[in-house]
Amino acid sequence: MPSALILERLRRALAPDHVVELELASGGMGAVFLGHDVALDRPVAIKLLRPELATAEATEHFLREARILANLHHPNVVQVYRVGEADGLFFYVMEYVGGETLESRLRRGSLSSGAALKLARDLLDGLEAAHQAGVIHRDVKPANLLLVGHRALLADFGIALGREEGQVATGAVWGTPGYMSPEQGVGDPVGVRSDIYAAGAVIYEAYTGRRWVGGPAVEWKGVPRSVVPILVRALASASGERWPDAATFRRALWRTRTRRYVRRTFLLLGGGLVVGAMFTGLASRLLSWDEPAPGSLRIAIERFNAVGEGPAVALGDSLTALIRAELAGHPDFMVTTVAPRRGEKGSVLTVSGRFTLEAGSVRGRVMGAYHGKRPMPLGDEVLLPRESWTSLADSLASRVLLAVWKEKSPIASSLPVRTLPRSDAGLAEFLVAERLVGQARWGEAYQAYTRLEAIDSTCLLCSWRIGEVERWLGMTRDPARTRRSLLHVDSFPPVYRSLIRAASVPLPARLDTLGHAAAQDRSFFLPWVHLGDELFHRGPLVGHTRHEALEPLEHAGRLRPDYAPIWEHLAWVRTAEGDSAGAAEALQAMEVLGEARDPYSRELRALLRVGFAWRFSDPALAEQGIQQELADPEVMKSHDLGAGPRLLSSFDAPEGAVAMGMMFTTMPRNDLVRSGSIAAVLGSVTLGRLQQATVIGRTFHERVPDLEVGLFVAELEGAIALLDSASAPTAPAAAALHRLVARGAASDVARQRAAWMLTLLERHAGITTDPNTDEILRQEGGLRPFATLVSADSLASRGEHVRALELTESAALDSAGRQLDPFYRAVTRLLRASWYEATGNDAGARRELRWHEHTDLVGYPVGAPQAGEVDWAFGTLARWRRAQVLDRLGERGVEVCAAYRAVDRMWRGGDRVFVARADTAALRADALHCEPAR
Repeated sequence: MPSALILERLRRALAPDHVVELELASGGMGAVFLGHDVALDRPVAIKLLRPELATAEATEHFLREARILANLHHPNVVQVYRVGEADGLFFYVMEYVGGETLESRLRRGSLSSGAALKLARDLLDGLEAAHQAGVIHRDVKPANLLLVGHRALLADFGIALGREEGQVATGAVWGTPGYMSPEQGVGDPVGVRSDIYAAGAVIYEAYTGRRWVGGPAVEWKGVPRSVVPILVRALASASGERWPDAATFRRALWRTRTRRYVRRTFLLLGGGLVVGAMFTGLASRLLSWDEPAPGSLRIAIERFNAVGEGPAVALGDSLTALIRAELAGHPDFMVTTVAPRRGEKGSVLTVSGRFTLEAGSVRGRVMGAYHGKRPMPLGDEVLLPRESWTSLADSLASRVLLAVWKEKSPIASSLPVRTLPRSDAGLAEFLVAERLVGQARWGEAYQAYTRLEAIDSTCLLCSWRIGEVERWLGMTRDPARTRRSLLHVDSFPPVYRSLIRAASVPLPARLDTLGHAAAQDRSFFLPWVHLGDELFHRGPLVGHTRHEALEPLEHAGRLRPDYAPIWEHLAWVRTAEGDSAGAAEALQAMEVLGEARDPYSRELRALLRVGFAWRFSDPALAEQGIQQELADPEVMKSHDLGAGPRLLSSFDAPEGAVAMGMMFTTMPRNDLVRSGSIAAVLGSVTLGRLQQATVIGRTFHERVPDLEVGLFVAELEGAIALLDSASAPTAPAAAALHRLVARGAASDVARQRAAWMLTLLERHAGITTDPNTDEILRQEGGLRPFATLVSADSLASRGEHVRALELTESAALDSAGRQLDPFYRAVTRLLRASWYEATGNDAGARRELRWHEHTDLVGYPVGAPQAGEVDWAFGTLARWRRAQVLDRLGERGVEVCAAYRAVDRMWRGGDRVFVARADTAALRADALHCEPAR
């Protein structure tokens, strides 16, 4: 049937919901048309089975493909919206993908190593989704992979089979020669590993530009050395020797990513003058396609034209690289080398330039154009002495920045243009500060922003940025700056307004606000960073899991792989979650993006490395790594060094906290002895080694016999006896607290801390309460968190659990209590969980028992114990109880498995009662068919 007649029939069949515009492609069995969804105002693709080929068998295959795609919801699989039949035509409406196929892309040559690896990840992600849905693709090849912006999509499931079907040998050969596995090529049964073979062939072709031919003389040129054995396994002739599934294949490939520093030195000889230029390549090439991830704005910096004597070309290349480095890492735009495609979404400023080398001078000019329009000069030409040629980068980068922020810029509405410094000097310093934030050089960034405030006080954005840096550095935020940001919030674009307002509202509302801001613009990475940050640090305090922070942070990383703070967060979260490959990837990305220079950033990077080592390495190797870090004299001078062992529990590595803590107790510095002792005591509690914790704590008190240490040790023993009476006796803890209550020389707060703990302990143990405690608690001021908790517990003891929960619901009480006493929050949360259980509200208990996964601290913990550290210490007990709650609810998913496996891992080497619980946890995990612990 002529194409014009088919097009007309299809238009009638799909009207009025869809408008069919034109034919895009045609194949042996069908054709694809461009259409428009009228109701949702979006382009769509419409696949049609050719009417003359619509036999019963062909129709069955066509509709099967539609149903398969319609049930696969994954970012790396083309999505089907509607399946239908009308006027004798069989069709389905699907996502419109405007990119090219991998087959078409490879006609221009192989992909870069980074792009090939990214393609492999996307392809295997899509295959994993299909396999989990029970579908074998059977026709994975470059023509069925679509490249769209920063992702690849798997398409054409026309000959796919369900897994059960795939186990039956029909003798028929379906697929494309060159990509079919050996068993598929002879009509034998196919399965997941058949798709693994085809994926390996496609990935090989992406790296090399050559078709896979197999045999003993395979040419591996173009494939990175570390990738070769992984592809060899994927392409094994025997099915059983291949990777078992797409996820395992993907993880093996992703671990091969290595640091890639691009260093070039150009030598300029002339009149005895030697000028060297060295620069470092950015990590975005490792983490994205040849095309950058979309964002509010991209700056595509093309290679500068160079004019002059011999070295001019080399210096022009260096200048181009220096300008890219100057602009990299800015929160409001992304720098790339790739010019925009026609019709591509998002704003793109294409920057070009000219570099002229003369006898005694250099001159340069930069040009810019939005969306392929005619380039216009971005400021005047810059003329400098020849020996100062590297300063051209600063001058020309500033002109690019001015072009971005100008009010008439086409993307000005999405940028906080009206909040910038108004002077040239202020704007220049602003560029420096923004770049330092993007590189996670927090200390230097703070200094740059504060210098900027002194230079130009008109910068409203700077007030907010300083507050964010202060938060990351653990500093107390200046309320005057916060008020200034809120007062002028209407000067900011909408997404910034949401971020600014979110910082000043309670945590639940803050998370809602950030989630809404992120959803409003999925292409702007900053709301995703803030959402991930809040979910990681504070989300568990309101019932979220730490794991929930991964999705927004990973989305932000895809959008802005050059923004180092994202990788710092991901390294921490993935380590704590037990994802060794993901954590290694994040640590590697940080290294590629640049060296940490200021003391704070160096300490943070060292902490992340040590946390990774203790979470995943052999203890002997991890301890050796710590010794290497401590061999650096600069490290030993750090005032924050004591925080190291105390923070290791936040990586779910309490063994490291104990080992490193005990190492510190032998050092001559009193602050390190104190921090080491606190880390070793609390880490021992996490591991169920209470006898060890008691010995270390009492030794600590003997060595440092002050009131704070004695109170810490007494409260710890009291909290253990109160919350887990089966593991510790009540009498010794009660006696120590009695002595503190009766001690007249103690401060009022110290006596109140001992009094509330003693009251609860004696009530739960059935012991007569000390008569002094009531009077001490009556003297408590402010919100009276201690007295409130004691009253709530009294209500619960009479069976009034709902009223007890209502009385302790206030977040203000929690905040006030943890500021006064580091044990208050852990005790309150575990008691509230038991009250929820008593009311039959297991879901409430489940939410409450997640609180310990947070990392909400006030600066680095180098002084007195913080509430967060105590929370982590009781984390294994919380997991034990949560696992039992989830089990009772009939949960059979990841959360209950993770809880049981963590209990087994943590308490396996503990005291006898904890080993028994670890055995029970292991048995339940096995019964639930849980995966091994990570």
